[in-house]
Amino acid sequence: MKKILIVEDDEAIRTDIVQFLQFEGFKADEASNGKEGIEKAVTFNPDIIICDIAMPEKNGYQVLKELRQNTDTALTPFIFLTAKNSVLDRRKGMSEGADDYVSKPFAMKDLLNTITTRLNKQDEFFIKSEEKLRIFKENIVHTLPHELLTPLNGILGFTQLLSLNYHIMEREEIGEMAEIMYQSAERLNDTIQNYLLLAQLEIILLDASRLKTIRNRSMNNTALIIRKIADQTAALYKRQDDLIVDISNVTVKISENDFQKVMQELIDNAFKFSRRNEIVKITLIEEKNTCVIKIFNEGKGFEKNTVSQIKKNKKIGQLFQGKDGMGLGLLIVVRYMEIYNSDIEINSEPEKNAEVTLFIPKSV
Repeated sequence: MKKILIVEDDEAIRTDIVQFLQFEGFKADEASNGKEGIEKAVTFNPDIIICDIAMPEKNGYQVLKELRQNTDTALTPFIFLTAKNSVLDRRKGMSEGADDYVSKPFAMKDLLNTITTRLNKQDEFFIKSEEKLRIFKENIVHTLPHELLTPLNGILGFTQLLSLNYHIMEREEIGEMAEIMYQSAERLNDTIQNYLLLAQLEIILLDASRLKTIRNRSMNNTALIIRKIADQTAALYKRQDDLIVDISNVTVKISENDFQKVMQELIDNAFKFSRRNEIVKITLIEEKNTCVIKIFNEGKGFEKNTVSQIKKNKKIGQLFQGKDGMGLGLLIVVRYMEIYNSDIEINSEPEKNAEVTLFIPKSV
């Protein structure tokens, strides 16, 4: 049985609505002012809230604002019930997170239709969320063994070799094996951290209130971050002469930490899947309200329709199996772009070159 909370200071209207909804098969509770409405919303845990605007204690806008800041009620459908019907009033309510309006006076059947529509949309949202979680679990099942076993096999293999032959091996040989095992352990740790991060990103994409907060973030040192990561990565691969950077500074709508992670994954992939004397070029330009970042590399490219398949939530493990971790990093980048209302495109000629383009909104 769906639960509905009515927050209305007019006792006659409130009573009529409660009785009507109970007759229609809903479980209804009521509050006579905004303060009581906020308390009832937490304890009653309704599936939908119907709230007047002009009330004592706290008005409807204040009720809505407080409930949207509470994780337990942030996603609860909220319908304003009001005699105010101006465009300005509606815009203010919608900007605060209201889902709909019902203007007084109203027919009960119109109120019922509005409630039914909002409940159906909420059910659709949860169904889609469950489907996304199911697909994410499948992706983990398909990718986890390959991503973890590759570095783990290196560690196990050299450990066994050392345990059997350490007494006849030279000091230099033991040192080389220890270095390889350390690198494999680092790769294994990075993979585990990326999986934890990916799980967090998937959860964020299902949380409307967190998305709204995150999308208000911005940063103004894009050029510095790109230059620093590009130089460090080129030095790591001992390929400073292969790097070309042509960028300007733009303020963009993404947090500094998240932007840094995106750049690390893409620039590392560009070097990882190209060879010495093959160009890696990074450019940044402004196009109207968008920052366009291109990471180009000669050498190994991507498979056709890679990004579209990720966005459609294909089984990432099957798509990238054997690609040395490229799929996981790229999936993380795609999810970051979705979180920040940005976009990503890939143009590639297999075995010749690849170009990843990011379209990130500029911050005013």
